[in-house]
Amino acid sequence: PAKKRHSRLILTLILVTLITALIVSLLPQALGYGLKKWISEQGGEQVTIGNIDFNPFTAELRIENLIVTREAQNQLTLPALELQLEWLPLWKRQIVITGIQLSETRLQLQHNSNGQQLVMGGMTFDLSSSGKPQEKSPWELRLEQISLKKSRLIYSSPQLNSSVTLNQLTLSDLNTADPEKPLKLSFEGTIDNANINLKGEATPLSTTPAFNGHISLKALSLATYTSLFKSHIQQSKGTLLTEGTIALQQSPNRDIEANFNGTIELSDFLVASPSQQLTGEQLTWKGTLAAKPNNYTLEGKLGTKAMTYQDDTQRSYKQSETAWSGTLAFNLDPQQKTIKGNGQLTLKGSSLQESQNLIEAGLAELSLQQGSLSLSTDEQQATIAGKLAIHDSSLRSTDNDLSSKLLKWEGTTALKQTTHSTQVTSDGTLNGEILQLIKVASSASVGYEAIQWQGVIDLEQTAEQIAIKPTGNLSLQGLNVKDNSAQLGLLSIGSIELQQLHHSDVGLITSGQINAEAISIGNALDNSDLTPQLQLAALTLKQIHYSLDSGLSINEIEATDLKQQLSRATDKSWNFDSLTQALQRLSPANENPTDPPSEPMPIQIGLITLLGDNQISFQDKTTEPAFETQLVPTRFTLTNIDSRSPEKVAQVELKGRMGESTLLDLNGTLTPFADKSTFDLQGRIEGLELPLLSSYTAPLMGYKLQSGKANSDIKLSANAGKLEGSSDLIINQLEVDPLSAEKMAALQTQLSIPLETALGMLKDKNNQIKLNLPISGDTDNINVDPSDAINQAIGRAMKKGAKTYLATALFPFGTLLTLVELAGDAAAKVQLDPIPFESGSSQINADQYAYLEKVAQLLSDRPEIHIRLCGVSVNADRLALQQQQEQLRLKDKEEKKAAEKEKETEQGTKQLPVIISDEQLNSLAAERALAIERHLAKKHQIKGDRLISCLPRIEEEKQASLPRADLLI
Repeated sequence: PAKKRHSRLILTLILVTLITALIVSLLPQALGYGLKKWISEQGGEQVTIGNIDFNPFTAELRIENLIVTREAQNQLTLPALELQLEWLPLWKRQIVITGIQLSETRLQLQHNSNGQQLVMGGMTFDLSSSGKPQEKSPWELRLEQISLKKSRLIYSSPQLNSSVTLNQLTLSDLNTADPEKPLKLSFEGTIDNANINLKGEATPLSTTPAFNGHISLKALSLATYTSLFKSHIQQSKGTLLTEGTIALQQSPNRDIEANFNGTIELSDFLVASPSQQLTGEQLTWKGTLAAKPNNYTLEGKLGTKAMTYQDDTQRSYKQSETAWSGTLAFNLDPQQKTIKGNGQLTLKGSSLQESQNLIEAGLAELSLQQGSLSLSTDEQQATIAGKLAIHDSSLRSTDNDLSSKLLKWEGTTALKQTTHSTQVTSDGTLNGEILQLIKVASSASVGYEAIQWQGVIDLEQTAEQIAIKPTGNLSLQGLNVKDNSAQLGLLSIGSIELQQLHHSDVGLITSGQINAEAISIGNALDNSDLTPQLQLAALTLKQIHYSLDSGLSINEIEATDLKQQLSRATDKSWNFDSLTQALQRLSPANENPTDPPSEPMPIQIGLITLLGDNQISFQDKTTEPAFETQLVPTRFTLTNIDSRSPEKVAQVELKGRMGESTLLDLNGTLTPFADKSTFDLQGRIEGLELPLLSSYTAPLMGYKLQSGKANSDIKLSANAGKLEGSSDLIINQLEVDPLSAEKMAALQTQLSIPLETALGMLKDKNNQIKLNLPISGDTDNINVDPSDAINQAIGRAMKKGAKTYLATALFPFGTLLTLVELAGDAAAKVQLDPIPFESGSSQINADQYAYLEKVAQLLSDRPEIHIRLCGVSVNADRLALQQQQEQLRLKDKEEKKAAEKEKETEQGTKQLPVIISDEQLNSLAAERALAIERHLAKKHQIKGDRLISCLPRIEEEKQASLPRADLLI
């Protein structure tokens, strides 16, 4: 019936209304119950919800004060959560959130010890990638979008503890059912108190979590993340600033791979492993950075400030500033650490400390085409191909101090260092400026102004030695070796060039030619004006061979423009004593006196030649006055020098000039490396100026050599140090002056007669003395006894009469031929007939022409004879000159009588007598000797060097003396 149907309809509506009301009122509780159960099933131990409001029609849910606790700690705190749900997925045990807003939320994320599970907000999510079927969670979560404000995320794992503050976070597309689907993220906040802005996509629930996006990070502390790299890094600190794109991915074994393109800046950083440590004030990178386990790759620009590296082998590296642009690849595998790269590198203020060695460089510039560095435990290897410039560098050790202004290298260099040796191979071109090496203990130094090398250098250093194997061409400018403690320059070379330098595998070093210029040895450093002990304008060595076994071999040596200074001081020390002492003090044997003496290096030289303008100066200050002379070699050769065969004979030849006119000619053979001197020499000295030897004869004999020249033929031979030989000596025009009575008496006792008498008897008719001086004894104590030779020669001289020959040659004019002693001259003179002159005149009388012709004939017949022309003036000359002057005065007066007035004046003047001075008389005497010299030269072609003028003299004390010119042999 209609009434009954109406009642049932009303009842049904009431029941539906009640049921709907019941469902609406109970649904929040059901949702709360279901959420609590799901959270509990995921591992949440205690879940509380303050209030849940749900609108079933709009599917909007508000949850207040949701708190999840696990192990007595709050894992998730939600003061307020507003979200929009979808109905249908709930029947499939899926929670689909289309939107969610959170604020002031606190969430904790934890990775378990094996990294296979993620605990998020107290709920556990299995991250295992095992192939076994996994039991599905009863509920799945899918989040289309979430917005968090003023919230905090705390992350912890065995490798990392971190805290993130979310000022604003937006996430979308989170789905636990599909962990590989990327989650979109936009984040602004702080991470471990560092400001961060992050946008990108992430897969945090994947078995290999990853992130790709853009990041801006300021003031992040590195100390928090040390544990992430605990297999390589023991400690780290510093502040990180970065901005750019980043890609991160964690592999199943929990290693992290990262790629970054942008800017990274580290400040006050430290990275330390058990064996190495790196610190710095600042590191800036702009470019691409890729990091994989044990591998790092950089491409871009890198700059550092105040960076320091140290390791456990006492090796440290410091630099004030670095600029790098290019590519670097680091492999930090514990078994094989390598660095490879290319680009441009600039280092400022670099220093490397290794054991007791310190290497410093003000500026280093590297243009690297290709480079690699291997730092394994047992050895280090490096290869560099490109250009390198090092400015203001130095290397200091306990033994040496090395500094260089500039070194430029272009080529390829390979280095290998082990615990036993260091090997370096370089192929290219090297240029350098101002290098100096100082030995600390001795203050000796060696350096150059410039160097250029082109070729290959192999260097191997061990504890026992340093071996250098060059192949190429080398040139040096301004090479200097000094003993600074003695202020002495040992060696200075303006330039040196080594051509075709080659080192073979058998240890043989060869060079086609070595050219050196501007060489000096033994110059004082405190006074550059002092003459070096030895100088050479040029030195050339041809075909050089050297090895440890065979020693040094040189085919030919040419020395040009030799200048040598030999001097002996008053204390009998030589100028080269300081050089010898310096070389002995600096020799390796002196540094290690306990070492056994080393064998001298074998030397072989084919030919030594002296070229150009050469001069050897000798000065002896032990005499009074000091003796000085010069040897000017015009030719010198020495051939066949071989220290390996001490008995081998070398040929020597020397020609030259001593002083102004003495000629020297010496040749023969010698054995320079014999145990005792062995030689056979012969030679001639011609035109030796005897007055130069007065410095030695005066203290030895008491006589000064006034004049004379000597010629000597010398023959010397030595066999095993025993010397024998003789000197045939011819002395011309010898004149002596007595000086020391004591020395004179000793010599006269030895000669048995006075020296003047002995010399007078020795002189032959040509005023020559001929002696044969025997030379004998040991080479260390040579015995030359002139007294025996003089005594023997006197006996011969007494049997000959020089006067007889002269008288015959000058007949009939030699009637006055006598032996005389001139005033002030102790030696007896052979006097010829004098040439008389008219008083007051220097004109030769015609009646003397025949006599002078005889004299000229004598000189022509005997070239050895020299005649001394001594002009003499007497009192008669003074009277004659007075008369000549008075006659000239009278004639002059008569010519001036032009007027009577003048005549009266003249008559009233009294005339003074004419006075003839000694100077006028000496001038007249000198004119007489000159007149004879002119006559003999003009009329009879007698050379002027045969006619020797002496000082004019006045014989006033002898009234009977005649005006004349004396002729003396």
